[in-house]
Amino acid sequence: MNRVSHIFRIAYFQMGKLTRNPRLYMIVICNFIFLTTLMSPLRNFLRMYQLKATPFLFCFLFTHASVIFCFLVGIILLFSNAPFFDHSQMFLVIRTGKTRWALGQMIYMLLGSILYFLLLYGMSILFLLPYISFRNEWGSVWNTLARTDLGVQFGVSLTVPANVLNHFEPVELLSWIFLMGILNAMLLGLLLFFCNLFLGRMAGITAAVLFLLTPFRLSFMPDFLHYLAAPAWMDPTYLLYNPTWRGPDARQQILILCGMLLLLAMGCIWGIRHKDLPEVEE
Repeated sequence: MNRVSHIFRIAYFQMGKLTRNPRLYMIVICNFIFLTTLMSPLRNFLRMYQLKATPFLFCFLFTHASVIFCFLVGIILLFSNAPFFDHSQMFLVIRTGKTRWALGQMIYMLLGSILYFLLLYGMSILFLLPYISFRNEWGSVWNTLARTDLGVQFGVSLTVPANVLNHFEPVELLSWIFLMGILNAMLLGLLLFFCNLFLGRMAGITAAVLFLLTPFRLSFMPDFLHYLAAPAWMDPTYLLYNPTWRGPDARQQILILCGMLLLLAMGCIWGIRHKDLPEVEE
């Protein structure tokens, strides 16, 4: 039990540093500016008709590959220095052992990913103010954008798939988006951890950015790569069967993501246990 508490103390220590790090809030602010620019026609549409949207804009943002890229680039900026060595971490490694220290860092990345996506969701709520109604239903705005061309007339660059609204309840879809976002963020964090450990920091950042670019080139990729393009699965349209979609279904997406996370986690732990500790970063 004491060993488990050490793991969570390491994660708690790291979370304390993250919440005090202005980088986290600057990333969210930059994404808010990007969202405001991209979705300004939506606000004009709501203002023109004096409509109030329910708080589920976040579900449809990921139909844009550019939104997936920008939101997940924030994870790269947060976790680019994994495995987070500094003088205080060196002390923790000596006190707790390498394996527990590595597990603590992974739990920290999980908690940090959850916090990051909660902040992004809060950002989407802030964007809708004051044109928002806190009701657990799709409401008239999202149904109008999904079933008419009124959004196109206003230049709203937001895809609201009608079949998604037909098949899923709002909280159900929002939970799925959060799950896919957190799993993808963890995958990026562990990819950075693994590559930084074995290949160096520049290799880690390069690998993570290339991974994020997969949604942009998905239609040109061979079929087997569709089973590795995890960032593209944040698009809610991939939840429904499509004869033209060559990738995995929802259940397979979860299994593949969990498999990749497990392999990377095992590789990171093995590397921490068997490699010399890197130089301390100031």
